[in-house]
Formats: sequence, C-alpha cells, structure tokens
Amino acid sequence: MAAKLNVVPRYVLAVSSVFAALLVLQLSRPHEERSAFPLFLAVVTLNAYFGGRAAGIFVAVLSTLATNYFVF
Repeated sequence: MAAKLNVVPRYVLAVSSVFAALLVLQLSRPHEERSAFPLFLAVVTLNAYFGGRAAGIFVAVLSTLATNYFVF
C-alpha cells in the first residue's frame, strides 16, 4: 500500500514539469527560434531518473503530444 502512495507524486511531477517546459518554450518562442528537443529531452531524462521507467515513458508520450499540438 505504501508503494501506491508514492506513485501520485511521480506523475504530478511529470505533468507539472512538462507544463513548465511548455510554458518556458512558449514564452521564449518570439525571442529565439530554437528546437524544442533539448528542453523536453532534459525533462524526460530528469523524470525518468527521479520517477522511474513508467514515469519516464509517460513524460515522453506527454511531451510528444504537447509539442505536436502546441509547437508544430
């Protein structure tokens, strides 16, 4: 039962970090024309390290959907 309680903060961190990366990307977009890849790669890497494999896969899918919808 204790393991299930630790799952929620992992996914809250995952969703909030993708949202923060998307916000940074949207705010800096008029000033810089860089790729979104390095920013979201860092988000996926950090979430996979701190949250585990499942949270890393979730963040990878979520960041792919977010960049396809908001950036491209």
